[in-house]
Amino acid sequence: MASINKYRLIGLAIIVFSVYAGSLNNGFTNWDDGSHLIYNDNVRDFSLNRIDDIFVQTVLKSYIPLTILSFGIEHASFGFNPLIFHLNNILLHLLSVILIYQISLKLKFTSEVSFFSALLFGIHPIHVESVAWITERKDVLYSVFYLGALLKYLDFCESRKREDYLVSVVLGVLSLLAKPIAISLPLILILIDYYRDKTTIIRNIANKLPFFIVSVILGSLTYINHIRIPLKGIYESFLLLCWSFSFYIIKFLIPINLVPLYKLPEPVSLFNYQYVIAMFIAISVLIIFIKCGNKIVRFAIAYYILSIFFLFKLDTSETVIVADRYMYLPSYGFCLLIASYLCGICNVSKAIKAAACFLLIFAMAFLTYSQTFIWKDSVSLWSHNIKNEQEFYLPYLHRGNEFKARGMYEKAAKDYSRAIELNSNFPELFVSRANAYSSLGKYELAEMDFLRAYKIDPKSPSLHVDRGVLYIKMKQYDLALEEFSRAIQLDPKSVLAYSNRASIYVNQGRYALALQDLNKSASINQFLPGTFYNRSICRSLTRDIPGAIEDAIKAKSLGMEGLEQYIEILKSF
Repeated sequence: MASINKYRLIGLAIIVFSVYAGSLNNGFTNWDDGSHLIYNDNVRDFSLNRIDDIFVQTVLKSYIPLTILSFGIEHASFGFNPLIFHLNNILLHLLSVILIYQISLKLKFTSEVSFFSALLFGIHPIHVESVAWITERKDVLYSVFYLGALLKYLDFCESRKREDYLVSVVLGVLSLLAKPIAISLPLILILIDYYRDKTTIIRNIANKLPFFIVSVILGSLTYINHIRIPLKGIYESFLLLCWSFSFYIIKFLIPINLVPLYKLPEPVSLFNYQYVIAMFIAISVLIIFIKCGNKIVRFAIAYYILSIFFLFKLDTSETVIVADRYMYLPSYGFCLLIASYLCGICNVSKAIKAAACFLLIFAMAFLTYSQTFIWKDSVSLWSHNIKNEQEFYLPYLHRGNEFKARGMYEKAAKDYSRAIELNSNFPELFVSRANAYSSLGKYELAEMDFLRAYKIDPKSPSLHVDRGVLYIKMKQYDLALEEFSRAIQLDPKSVLAYSNRASIYVNQGRYALALQDLNKSASINQFLPGTFYNRSICRSLTRDIPGAIEDAIKAKSLGMEGLEQYIEILKSF
């Protein structure tokens, strides 16, 4: 095995960090950063007492306790400073790059091939989503443990030391706790046995059992929640599989027009040329795998298939079928293949090889560096997506949500209208536009949109909450109460329904009912300052001054500003 060259390691670190340095100026986005960090109680109120909750709860139906734990530690130490979250994502990505360099050396590749494959992995544009998107801490964190498990397994194969094997198993478990896609690890370990010496596969299969057992147990906590029966037939599912299979290969080889959300080509049929091309590519790759005698080619293809297989989606009802982040670790085999070809296999002069390597690295570095800036904030992110996917409704919805959050209601309504033109069967679009119209004082238009949303999904709690808020603005309080009560029936944990219903009760002088709702709201979510401020007002009206002061101080501690004078007035009583 070639020795580790410390200068190459330093070079890897400097180049990769420089390429991603632009993301250090980026902030949070409105794409899952809220549910994973900003509004996640286990992150906002992190303490040792919260660890139990972290390990028994899921986030968006995914079991990722180690990822949430890392967010909690960061927030407890630095608050919601996006610089820290972005910096740690980059550092974790760097660790993966270094581990890939070491693994390649362990697999008996030359130092040049190992370095170039690690560098290509480190600066490939398709990995920007995994590194520059804070929420995808899942990718860079699970990958460090996943690659660490592979490295220690290779150490075990050489040393046969029990401690190396045990460390590999522990790292595999940690990888699964960071992101369940690590269930592919035992399959990759078998592939490594095949690559090193295929005669050892049967003999070594027993030492994969702990990996399989843990993968089934921990992986099922997520995948059971995501199991879907394809709504179409085998024919459409096969075409989706071919399209997804070829999509990642194409994007890896030609990493341009990369966006967070890709629209599925429609119709899903062989009459659509994109599926014909995809099927041709998929079948061609499989034929190459079967017929090609080159060991590295077969390893690269097998690594790709085994590591990405669990991410293929065969149901057209899914809004996200493919995503750049799914190609994070599965790309390693192709990086190794390209590096092997450029550095040692192709029969050309060293000068030509060096020029080809330089041009490839320069192009990849430039594309990656440029791509990091689209993640600056939600508007830049979704504007980039819309520029490249103009016929997909979801980017318009997300950008509209950000405009609405910034108080730019006309722009929000415009984006929602465009989204509705592209998909008029999604109730959230009508609700969102209704809220924008409501903020603009266009109540009749808002009510019309709520009615259209209600016809599509009459059992949406959030629809009834938002419609109730509209009726408050229209001073139709009885109708508002009906809407909030209906929302609570549909979702007994709807904090906004309780809080808004309580505000009406306060205005009507029904303080006992208001306190009952506010107490329920506070028990469900203890991080909403408005709940405690409203309860403080209600308590002051019932002459519970100590309770009013306590709630006002709590609201202030949660970030509500301008309460100093109010608190002093309460204390004067």
